Amino acid sequence: MRLLPGSQLFLVVVSLSACGGPGYVPYQPPDASEKRGQECSTASECGTGGVCVTFTNGKFCEESCTPQQNDCGAGDTCVPFDHSSGGFCLRSSALEAADGDSCSADSQCTSGSCSTWPGGYCTKGCTTNDDCMTTSICIVRAFGTASACLERCAAPRTQSSCRAGYVCNPVTGFDDGVCMPKTSSGGAGGGLGGTGGGSGGNGGGAGGGTSTTRCRTYATSYTETITSASPTRVLMHTVSFDRATRTLTDASSNATIAQEFATLADFIDQADPAAFGRRGPVTIRTTSANSTAVTRTYYDSQGRAQTLVTQMTAGTTSFEAMRATFSQWDSFGRPLAGRADLSLPIETERCVGQQVTQRFNDATHTFVTEYTGGTTQSALGIVVCRPHGDTEVFDARFIRLHATQVAGGETVQSDTTVTGTATVCL
Repeated sequence: MRLLPGSQLFLVVVSLSACGGPGYVPYQPPDASEKRGQECSTASECGTGGVCVTFTNGKFCEESCTPQQNDCGAGDTCVPFDHSSGGFCLRSSALEAADGDSCSADSQCTSGSCSTWPGGYCTKGCTTNDDCMTTSICIVRAFGTASACLERCAAPRTQSSCRAGYVCNPVTGFDDGVCMPKTSSGGAGGGLGGTGGGSGGNGGGAGGGTSTTRCRTYATSYTETITSASPTRVLMHTVSFDRATRTLTDASSNATIAQEFATLADFIDQADPAAFGRRGPVTIRTTSANSTAVTRTYYDSQGRAQTLVTQMTAGTTSFEAMRATFSQWDSFGRPLAGRADLSLPIETERCVGQQVTQRFNDATHTFVTEYTGGTTQSALGIVVCRPHGDTEVFDARFIRLHATQVAGGETVQSDTTVTGTATVCL
């Protein structure tokens, strides 16, 4: 059993004060209560009526008690020593198992739910990480179709702090991982590998083998502050992910943006710096009150973006607003350079051959796109080819925090404050 924050779990080793043993007198305040929770070597360091108890994470002072009388304070339980008379007062919450602990009944878990993973696994349902203890992470569809809090661990791809039979699996966007069974046998509990074991989904694949998990954490709600020459606007966004259709939908009062991915792996890998910008969404549909834009990206067999086409519809008018073709990529397959043709709703107004360049700074998680040059084709004398660009800054999970757009001499800045997150695993 792991320890809940602020509590310790005794093993059975205890050092009583000089007047301990049978007939030991319970503590006299304030000494023992003041020393409670402090590290110790012997009971003499724990004040009058204090005992030095060995826990799984060290030795700490606690208040003594008489098990038959259960004379501890409110919220505490008198726990008897295995090899001597007397006992010590333990916070009742420490007796309940935290997420990831073994269990055989729901009542044993702080969360109130014991899953059927090997040895039992305390967990709870969740929507975002805010629903979980600080010692766990919310994993979308961790158990079949149910999202659940799974125990955090500090060293992914090792045993780490996970109990026997479990391994610490990495979660993209987190330094920590989550504890899950080393093998997936296809039992009723299913799990991250899915019912039937294997590598993902509710159907899974062949059971057995070492579990490997790739995950992505995304914002489920955030506040966007937009600053420009116009008055500052604040938009509230809600975001959801449909695993069945592999669609991420971001809705605000300004627009709804739906990104559809070809595979679940493509969605999750966008949180990997080496994969961000490669094999991304195949379709992005942006719907506002007055128009709809549908952007389709076509990839080669290596996942490199080849062509990007945006079709705009405004009222009864539909036209191809942009067609970009990439010709240069970095070693990860991320597009670096190409050309774009831009069009206005009026058929005669176009920009041909504008240069597109993209830069990725993996150290700062910054993504820059610039459009320059090009030849204007206009029957009305409109300058269609204008330099413009975007700079986006992401956090370690590749959730966008800041964006700057520069076009036609105007700068628009967007700052994001994330208020909720969820995690999807493969």
